[in-house]
Amino acid sequence: MAKTSVQKEVEDWIRQNNLKNKFKVLFYEKKMKLIWGGNFCFDAVSKNENIIVNISTSSLKTKSSKIGNGKIQKILKDTLYLMGIEKESKKYLLFTERCMFNHFEIMKKDGRFPSDINFLYEKLPNFLAAKLKKSKNIASNEFVNN
Repeated sequence: MAKTSVQKEVEDWIRQNNLKNKFKVLFYEKKMKLIWGGNFCFDAVSKNENIIVNISTSSLKTKSSKIGNGKIQKILKDTLYLMGIEKESKKYLLFTERCMFNHFEIMKKDGRFPSDINFLYEKLPNFLAAKLKKSKNIASNEFVNN
């Protein structure tokens, strides 16, 4: 699924607020070289490239309350790219939805997720959470109607 302008706004907010405050360094969206030769654009890379983060705004469940397997697969794909970074760095997945964060915490605890990928959870401010929810509802309705 293509990123919406709201998702980009969320990622910008996380880079400029959460990550900058937590790690005391600036973060940028950046394309990085992978060990198998290609490149991948990561959501947040620290200025010194020592910290690399992919951001998930996905909920665990779909609009019809089923587990969003496609959403989980997208996060697993992003994890593959984190594992393929050529440069030695700290690697993180940052979740904006507690249910998805909890799901991956359980996977990791059960040994079904790489231990060298760290997790972060960021509760969005109400104004941004509301915009993201509205954007997801619009996208979900468009999918159902097509």
